[in-house]
Amino acid sequence: MHLTTARIIGMLALSTAIVSACLSGEKLRYAMSKGSTYAYLLTQESKAAGNMMGQEFKSTSTAKFWLSLHVQGIGKDGEFICVGKIDTAIMSVESPMMRDTALIPSEFFGKRVGVTLSPTGKTLSASPIDTVPPVQRLAMLGMSGPADIFRRILFELPEQEVAIGDSWKNTRPDTSRRMNIQIIVKPNTQYKIAGTEKVGALECYKIDTEGTASQYGTGQVQGMEIVIDGTIKSKGTIHFALKEGLLVGIDQTTNVEATTSGTGEQMFTQTTSSEQKTTIKLIR
Repeated sequence: MHLTTARIIGMLALSTAIVSACLSGEKLRYAMSKGSTYAYLLTQESKAAGNMMGQEFKSTSTAKFWLSLHVQGIGKDGEFICVGKIDTAIMSVESPMMRDTALIPSEFFGKRVGVTLSPTGKTLSASPIDTVPPVQRLAMLGMSGPADIFRRILFELPEQEVAIGDSWKNTRPDTSRRMNIQIIVKPNTQYKIAGTEKVGALECYKIDTEGTASQYGTGQVQGMEIVIDGTIKSKGTIHFALKEGLLVGIDQTTNVEATTSGTGEQMFTQTTSSEQKTTIKLIR
């Protein structure tokens, strides 16, 4: 009787300690270890419809990338010095220009990218180690190379302490380059720790995310001056394993309304509405 009572008291004390830790708040940080390799499956499904010079069009695409991130070392400030690569991938595209086409971007396989990440998951640098020649059929899909994927490989955690129910925002602009077009995205995204949830054997924080963004791009393509102007809405869920310090998964839906115009040797205007579903899953 006394033993049973002691066990119950012990379990209650442990439960209280766990709840107290979640409610009091703590700093979320990645805890990847030197010499370890983490494998993720990135899946993207896209649907788009639009109008170009009076002609309507539709397109769909799917892509799966098996990615690996090897931690070579830990810097003096706790940053992770990594090598990332695409192990394998497969893509499928159906559009007016590419009908029911299966693509295997073998040019990208095994090409290493040097990636340095802060303890919060912020990408400090992402640059190619191995040279990847331009591939036109992939550039048409907006893929410039493996480094582009590893620029945002991890979800960025907040600097401050957080607990269940807390929220924070990301409003930092992001700049990228696609097909010689520089695109600036200005987000206004809110994150909230909705609770805890088990994913496989890992106990995770469930983080809900929702937001909007503006995007603006300019550049030259085939002698034309290109301007892109659009709005973005996104909503999703992120799972972060608190004890292990690992990104376990991201599930996000993004809707984009954009207008693209070209002037110069040719002139055109194109409007596009698209929806993209993206998932990232820790598989090893």
